[in-house]
Amino acid sequence: MIRVLSTLSAVCLAALVVSGCGGKSADSFKPVSIEVDRPIIYPESKGSKTAIALMRIRNKGGTADRLLRASAKKSGPVQLKRTIMVEGNPIERTVQSIDVPAGGNIELKTTGYYLQFNRVGVELKDKGTFPVELEFMIAGKVPLTVSTQATGPALPKPAPRDADGNLEATGGPISIQGLESGAYGTKDAGPPPKKGSGSTGGSSSQGSGSAASSAPGGSGGSGSSSGSSSNLSNSSSSSS
Repeated sequence: MIRVLSTLSAVCLAALVVSGCGGKSADSFKPVSIEVDRPIIYPESKGSKTAIALMRIRNKGGTADRLLRASAKKSGPVQLKRTIMVEGNPIERTVQSIDVPAGGNIELKTTGYYLQFNRVGVELKDKGTFPVELEFMIAGKVPLTVSTQATGPALPKPAPRDADGNLEATGGPISIQGLESGAYGTKDAGPPPKKGSGSTGGSSSQGSGSAASSAPGGSGGSGSSSGSSSNLSNSSSSSS
């Protein structure tokens, strides 16, 4: 009896695994499905044998995948690159792979991940084609035809600096700690206060406070003046 139950349990477990049980929908077990949108390739600069390829890679499956490498028969080695900004300076780094999330996409662009083709053996012109093969960890090899262009988006350039090597002001929002962001940038707050206007404002406020405290019934200077005048009048009456 125990042996029969064990056999039935094993059969049920196998059936559940095959049918995708465990409370998860069938969509969760979709295989990786890679699609590539708007792939383009163009020279890094005019006459250069180095080319840049940009595209959007979609993963319509329920499993994350990873781009491992790219290759082309009409070029030398292809590098997976990433642009990182450090203190206003772009740094190009070679990466080992590019993750493509399940049900998501990754945009290859000059300000992020992109493909760099070295020693391209043909001239890249507008409205041409360039065969490329992408290789993914799970989806395997995916061939695609990339559109060629004579020019394309340039890689980021270092931010301008002054004679001392400091980043030049760009007119953007103020981000100094203790100051409101955008006080003289994106917000229309008017011109900055003139020198000394803060002290004048403070003196005016103090003067107003003194005037208020000198109202009738107070102990301010007006009360004292009234009292002095009254005493003088009484002295004059007594003398006469």
